[in-house]
Formats: sequence, C-alpha cells, structure tokens
Amino acid sequence: MKSIKARILIFTLANILTISCVTSGVDRRTSNLDQLLIENPDLTLKDYLRRVSGVQVQERGGDVQVFLRGVSSVTGNNSPLFIVDGSQVGTSYSAVENAVDINDVASIRVMRSSEAMTMYGMTASNGAIIIYTKGNR
Repeated sequence: MKSIKARILIFTLANILTISCVTSGVDRRTSNLDQLLIENPDLTLKDYLRRVSGVQVQERGGDVQVFLRGVSSVTGNNSPLFIVDGSQVGTSYSAVENAVDINDVASIRVMRSSEAMTMYGMTASNGAIIIYTKGNR
C-alpha cells in the first residue's frame, strides 16, 4: 500500500514540476525586461534607475553602485553592463553618468542576465542597462 501511495505522490509531484517549469518559462520572458521612459529631466539617472523594479542603487560617499536583484557573481563584480545607444560603456555607473546627459536620454531598458548574455556575451552576465538617447531612438 505504501508503494502505491509513494508512486501517486511521485507522479503528482512530477506533474506539478512540469506545469511549473512550463509556466515559469513563459513568465520569465516577460519579466526579464523592464523599460522606463524619461519624462522629468530634473531627476538624475540614478533616480530613474531606482524606479525600475529589481534595480538596486547604493550610494557610499560619492560612489554609486547599481545592482540587479537576483544577480550575483563569484568574482565579486555584480554590476550590470551599461550600454548607451548600442555602445558598451562598461560596468561603472560613474562612466555612464559622465557619458550621457539625462536631458538627452529618451528611455532606459533593463535586461536580466540571461537575455543580456545572449546579446552582449559574458560581459553582461550580471544583466544590462540599456540607455537610448533622443537622437538615436
């Protein structure tokens, strides 16, 4: 009797696992990409990044670090890759802040690690923050 109950339990768990994998695959596609339109030029880039779900902005003194929730690296660098109009700027927030004026930014798009790695390689293993300027949208 116990073996029949065990088989039913295993069968039920296998079905639940299969259903959850299929469902999470669909949901993951839509939730890995967030876009934010720039509407108020009085705010800074870090203010806009704070509004995106899953983006964490930490300030320590004058240093600003940006992280995507759920992404971590064994090498210690957990910063996403910043891309401005298709050009890779790097993983430093200060580099992207110096490279672009917030008044020129049209939108900001955040890609989670798997999609970002597909498009930009291992440099984007911690995700990517893509910035589109008004002239290159």
